[in-house]
Amino acid sequence: SVQPLPHELQDEFECTCERSYQQQSSSNAASRIFYLIVIHNERTLNDAKYLFRGIRDRRNTIVFHIDVKLNYSLYETSILRQEIEACPCGSHVEVASVHNASWSTWSMNLPTLWGLEQAVGKYAGKWDVFINLSGDTLPVYKADRVARLFSGPLKGINFITSSACETGLVPTPITAFPKHWHKRTHYSYHPASLNYVDENGIKHVNVSLTTYFGSQW
Repeated sequence: SVQPLPHELQDEFECTCERSYQQQSSSNAASRIFYLIVIHNERTLNDAKYLFRGIRDRRNTIVFHIDVKLNYSLYETSILRQEIEACPCGSHVEVASVHNASWSTWSMNLPTLWGLEQAVGKYAGKWDVFINLSGDTLPVYKADRVARLFSGPLKGINFITSSACETGLVPTPITAFPKHWHKRTHYSYHPASLNYVDENGIKHVNVSLTTYFGSQW
């Protein structure tokens, strides 16, 4: 666009920690957010620096998962790494490369499941809201505004889909869609069941799971 961007949306290369601390001085009750950022190629690695600049905040935990298929040396020489090390603005940041996700296979879920495992294990008690994003996501709200939204009007609401997709913000079982719809045909051939031991030590076997439509948000 030939029109200049509003100041609050302009790219900021200087450290924003001081302003971040000033904004948070009266907002200690705002939500602590655990961000899982999935990076799967060089483009999402390059784009992730803009995302990081938008979400770094001393209340937040930011975990990056870099797909195994992406040469890790690209991260080591990236601007993203430089900013993580130089100016995390008080946020706790972790970078790991664990899974190799392949499009249209179950392996696409593995980075998210790994991130959830980190959140409820290693980082238990240190966050209030879990958000998973792709590295090329562009935030439109400042970190403090997001923290206040999830401690206010969005408190207690779980989003598993985006507002732009077929189901809006409502979790919808896969069987609610036409049989020929590509999402349903992909999942319905692989009915899911789960074996697990609950927190009371009771073992559950072959528990049927209902598949819901979701999209990265």
